Amino acid sequence: MKRAFVALMTLAMVLMLTVTAGAVPNLISYQGILNDGGGNPISSTVSITFKIYDVPSGGTELWGETQSVQASNGIFNVQLGSIHPLASSVFQTDTLYLGIQVGADPEMVPRQQLMTGGYSQKAALVEETISPIGAVMAWMKSMPGVPSLPEGWVECGGQTLVDVDSPLNGQVIPDLNGQNRFLRGAVGSGLSGGATSHGHNIGHVNTQFMGAGNVANANKTDAAVYISAGYYGGGIGDFTNRSASHLPSYYEVVWIMKVK
Repeated sequence: MKRAFVALMTLAMVLMLTVTAGAVPNLISYQGILNDGGGNPISSTVSITFKIYDVPSGGTELWGETQSVQASNGIFNVQLGSIHPLASSVFQTDTLYLGIQVGADPEMVPRQQLMTGGYSQKAALVEETISPIGAVMAWMKSMPGVPSLPEGWVECGGQTLVDVDSPLNGQVIPDLNGQNRFLRGAVGSGLSGGATSHGHNIGHVNTQFMGAGNVANANKTDAAVYISAGYYGGGIGDFTNRSASHLPSYYEVVWIMKVK
């Protein structure tokens, strides 16, 4: 029997905001009624695909996910974004449209309009306050009590990023941790230089000699000159190679990058 989705009852279509100040909306709580082709309420589990567009018909979906929905006397509740998280970029427009497809049926028409003016303003504010994609910052990974990296951040370990939701997908994350590197400012990014060690070569050494010459009461050898007046001089100098650190006092951190 062909099912029909009746969207006359949208009791709760509210963006659920996380409690953290400045956080982006990540869930939409949605409630509706599901009837069959004869208008009878459905009490079973059905597959429903939800999609968000910025146009009332046609266009390309901005977001989408399929959920297994349990309906009771036709009424069901879902949280959109629980399968595929809602990105803040979805809310950059004031008007959005929700497309709903039940099972293998075509998408319901018309799409439901979502008024998101306040949310687009919030998304714009968040976009200004959060770190941009590609931002690098220090992370105290080994400190007791520090949680795992949040979604959208990775360690800078020279790995190839595999994340289809990131614009950096397939690119190599710079290795900022395994090379004992420090960072410096520049007009661009990506260039590297310097060396992990270095040496100093002595090309010439000014050497002075003192000999007995015609000094009276003086005896000379290869090692020293003895003058009866009590003066000792001369000798052969030796140079010794020693290693030394040229680093200032430091504290180790783990560099991380925002990828989405």
